[in-house]
Amino acid sequence: ISGNHYHPLTMTPQNQMGSWVMKMKSADEVKTSNTTLANDNTLTVDMLASTKYSIRGKIFYNTPTAADFKWRHTGPAAFGVRVRRASIAPGATAYGNVAVDTAYSAADIVILETSGSDGFIEFDAYINNQTAGTFAIQWAQNTSNGSGTTVNGNSYLEYQIRG
Repeated sequence: ISGNHYHPLTMTPQNQMGSWVMKMKSADEVKTSNTTLANDNTLTVDMLASTKYSIRGKIFYNTPTAADFKWRHTGPAAFGVRVRRASIAPGATAYGNVAVDTAYSAADIVILETSGSDGFIEFDAYINNQTAGTFAIQWAQNTSNGSGTTVNGNSYLEYQIRG
């Protein structure tokens, strides 16, 4: 229908969906000598039970070559999870780690750096949530290093309740 814009994951007209809520990092978050995955300070969504969500985001980070970067997406029990994700590693010019996940991350998603220090992750998710809990982006250094690994301010996620 003319004038409709369709959501790329669900093909539902966007003008029939709820409003997107943005959660943007206001400042850099740094981890030094730390390989333990933990929730990002900002990139989380408190989810209701028996509710469907669309979640999308962009994560801008930098890391020293010796540390690299690892991350996961996590959440409460769900009837269905679909996450399309891709990243551009520091020093790369093309997407890597391209995947569609049908569950929350069961293993670390490691992004190895070859040169440069700035990387980028983007994702789109559809979650048919079962129990109340928190969707979160977790991250850390892949190898402990005394130089900081940073998720930059202005990284963000947006979410929308679908019903």
